[in-house]
Amino acid sequence: MLGGKRLRFTDEQRRRLALKAKALSVCTLKDLGPLVTPDTLCRWFRKYVGAKYDSSGLRRPGRPPKPQYIRDLVVRLATGAKPVRLPRRSPNLNAFIERFIRSIKEECLGRVIPLGEAHLRELIHEYMAHYHAERPHQGLGGAFVRPADDHAADGPLARRERLGGLLNYYYREAA
Repeated sequence: MLGGKRLRFTDEQRRRLALKAKALSVCTLKDLGPLVTPDTLCRWFRKYVGAKYDSSGLRRPGRPPKPQYIRDLVVRLATGAKPVRLPRRSPNLNAFIERFIRSIKEECLGRVIPLGEAHLRELIHEYMAHYHAERPHQGLGGAFVRPADDHAADGPLARRERLGGLLNYYYREAA
């Protein structure tokens, strides 16, 4: 019919075809012939008809502004906070706290999603109990920081779970 050439549609023709095709099923569209494929019609619908409803004309560039009470709080916190001046060239100044933060992130918070502030506080409380009493300390030659009094050298093996089984502590019960 066209001598092997493709039909060229204007944007308005594509929009009208897409609107008419939306009411038809995919099977019906396949039976219409090789004029336009159903995938092309769906793409045209999204581009020419669906764009009318995407609210792109109402959007502005950038992030929406924060409420005034949040902005006031940030300013208030920035002026209640005093910066701490650290000595220059002091890479090991915070080594102990950085190691603890890495431990709590990897062993506790990296494996659990807190469901709120109360849950987060409970997780941290459980981890602190394990951190101070139930783990061997390398700096103390493998001894515990605060050993419990109820442990024995020979007794049945017991296990204490922390954080729902994420942290386990094995010890011998006193007979």
